[in-house]
Amino acid sequence: MLTIGIDVGTSTVSGVVYDTETKEVRASVTVPGSPYLYTDTPGGAEQSPEVLLSAVKKILAELEEQAPGAGVIAFSTQMHGMLYIDRNGRPLSPLFTWEDKRADQPIETSSLTGNVSLAERISELTGYPTATGYALATHRYNIRNGLVPDGVWKMVTAGDYCAMKICEGGDLEKEYLVDGDAVRPVMHPATAASFGLYSIYEGCFDEIALDILDITDVILPRVGEYALAGHTPDGKEVYYSTGDNQAGFIGAAGQPGDILINIGTSAQISGVLDTHGHSVGIDRELDLRPYMGDRYLVTGAALAGGSVLKALNSVLLEIVRMSDPKSTVTEEDMYVTMERMARTAYSEGKIRKVDTRFSGTRTEPGLRGSVQGLSTENLGFGPLCAGFYYGIVKELYDFYCLMPREVREETGRVIMTGNAARKNPVLLQITEDLFGKKTVLSAWTEDAAVGAARYAALCAEHN
Repeated sequence: MLTIGIDVGTSTVSGVVYDTETKEVRASVTVPGSPYLYTDTPGGAEQSPEVLLSAVKKILAELEEQAPGAGVIAFSTQMHGMLYIDRNGRPLSPLFTWEDKRADQPIETSSLTGNVSLAERISELTGYPTATGYALATHRYNIRNGLVPDGVWKMVTAGDYCAMKICEGGDLEKEYLVDGDAVRPVMHPATAASFGLYSIYEGCFDEIALDILDITDVILPRVGEYALAGHTPDGKEVYYSTGDNQAGFIGAAGQPGDILINIGTSAQISGVLDTHGHSVGIDRELDLRPYMGDRYLVTGAALAGGSVLKALNSVLLEIVRMSDPKSTVTEEDMYVTMERMARTAYSEGKIRKVDTRFSGTRTEPGLRGSVQGLSTENLGFGPLCAGFYYGIVKELYDFYCLMPREVREETGRVIMTGNAARKNPVLLQITEDLFGKKTVLSAWTEDAAVGAARYAALCAEHN
C-alpha cells in the first residue's frame, strides 16, 4: 500500500509517498513553510495558515506526479501551537506557534517573588507545568488582552487545519447541531497534551483547570486516535495529525530501546515508556507525552540546538568581515570550518566548558548560558566551537539521566536526526562518547513525514 505523510513544520513543510510493503520512500518533496508575520504583540510568533495550506497542496500535487496511487494521507504537525477557526473551518487568526513568548510577559511584580509570568501563574494555579508557547497559555493571554476574535468555534493545530482544508470539495467529517452543521476536528492525544492542561491518564483536558482559567472546553476539539478527517475530492482518506515528536519516533526509531535525538533549530531527546496502564512520576524537567495506546514518550526538550550554532556562526563571520571587509566567506563556509575546528579540538581533548542555554529553558526561561574553564590551552576558536557542540549534547544527556530507569536500562541505539545532526559529524561522536551507546543517523532525511506516512497505514487499519 502507498501512503502519504505530510509534516507541517516550523520552517519547512515536507511530504513523502511511502510503500508499506517494501518500506521504501517512493517520492519526497520539501518546500518552505510560512515566514513569521509582523505582530505588535510583545513576544508574539505568528505564521500564516493559508501559506502553510498552499505548501501542503503544492506538495500533494508534486507527490501525485512523482508516485501516483497513494490512497491514504496523514499529518504530523509542529507541537504546542494553535489557530482559531470558525464553524466552517475558516481561519480567524494567524497560527500562534510554539515559539510564541507572549505568556512569558510579567503579569505582576513584587519584592518577594519578583516578576511572575502568565505561564508561571497558570502552572501555580492549575498544578500543570505550563510553558510559554503552549496553546492554552497563549489563549489565556489572548483572553486577558481581548485578542480572541469573534466567531471562534475551535482551536486547532496547523496540521489539523490543513487536514480539514484538503477535504473541501470532497467529504469532510462534520458535526450536526440544532443550529446547523459545523466542522468536527479531532485531536490526537499527543497534540492535545501539547496544548497544556491535559490529563494524559484520563485522556482528556482537565475541566477543573480550564474552569480556574475561565476557559470553556467547547473551544477544544474532542480527543481520539486514528481519527478520520474526511476524503479529498479524488477519494483519498485523510487522517488528523499526530505530533512531530511522535511521528519522528515512528519514522526513525525502529528497534526496542532506541533513544531518538533530534537536533534542528532546537533539540530534544525521547525514549519510549510502556506504562501498562499505570501512572508514573517523572522529573519536572521532562515531558511525558502520549505515543500510542499505553505507551508514552519521555521527552526532554531543549531550546538550544542549531540556533546556538547559528549564533556562534554569526559572531565568527562578523570577526572575519571586520578583519577583511571584502571577505567572500559565507555562512555555509563558516559552518564547515566550525565543525572541522571542533572535531580537531575535541579529538585532542581541548574543549571549553560551554553552557549553551543562552535562551533559558522551558522551566526556567530567565536562565542564561556561560563559557567557563578558560586556560591558555583552550583559548582558541577550535576549543570554543567544540564547547558549543558538546554543550548541546550535554543538555540532552542531562535529560537522559533524569529519565525513568526503565528507559535508560533498555538496550538500544541512539538515533540522531535533524539538519544540525546531519551536517555536523562531531555531534555523533560526542553523543556516542557521552551516552555510551551506538549512535547512528536516521535512515530518512524527513523522519516526521515518513512517520506520518506509517501512521497513515495504522489509521487505515483501525478504520
